[in-house]
Amino acid sequence: MSKKYRPSGAKNSLVTLQNDKICENFTIKQKFELTDKQKEIVDTGISKESRCLILDGVAGSAKTYLSVLIGLKLLNMRRVAGIHYLRTLVQSKDSETGFLVGDLNEKTKYYNVPLYDKLSELLIKPDLDKLIKEDRIRTYPTSMIRGITEENCVTIFDENQNALLGTIESVMTRMSEHSLLILCGDSSGSQNDLGQKTGFKKVCEIFNDEESRNNGVAYFRLDSSHIVRSKFVKYVVEKFEKVRTLIGNNGNGNGH
Repeated sequence: MSKKYRPSGAKNSLVTLQNDKICENFTIKQKFELTDKQKEIVDTGISKESRCLILDGVAGSAKTYLSVLIGLKLLNMRRVAGIHYLRTLVQSKDSETGFLVGDLNEKTKYYNVPLYDKLSELLIKPDLDKLIKEDRIRTYPTSMIRGITEENCVTIFDENQNALLGTIESVMTRMSEHSLLILCGDSSGSQNDLGQKTGFKKVCEIFNDEESRNNGVAYFRLDSSHIVRSKFVKYVVEKFEKVRTLIGNNGNGNGH
């Protein structure tokens, strides 16, 4: 007897029990032409040899978009039965929202906006509503990951520059044989709210080698040439990159 998704309110609902794949395919509508490297990322993501993708890129380079696209393709291919989206509950370093009222879903719903934005871009509303109704789209903070086995799913861990090394390790060790993990972040430090405590840069360093590739871990760096959000974002990112280079060359932290 096959195990099915439990409803989101069921006991231990975070434990992935899904073995049943989707019954009907849905249409994926890509909104822009991918660059060659972005196409390579998608091809690597749907490869049966892949266990983990590390997408290290600047703002607007389609890291989350590519991750969701891979997840939807694998759903359509009956290779997985769900998409899970994880984030750390780290707030911006220069602004605090204070205490958030409500239950866990209400407290974390704004952290999950990037996922649902990308799903809305890639799917028509009836298909998205159906996936949500079938409990194939799940979101939760990394603080809930311990004791969970991520099985038969694509797990997207977003904004990794705001995660500690131990947190990333904890997520990586939750993956079963039939799941794909995608780590998204920016190791440059431009979007880092943890300062020197961030673990993502170290993860990029230790898993960017041939041994990792032979074990199903693929690292990709996406620079400003892969920005698709807007021409303005590309301009802004490149301007700030020049500022950081200038500051680094001066070595005094103020650019003068």
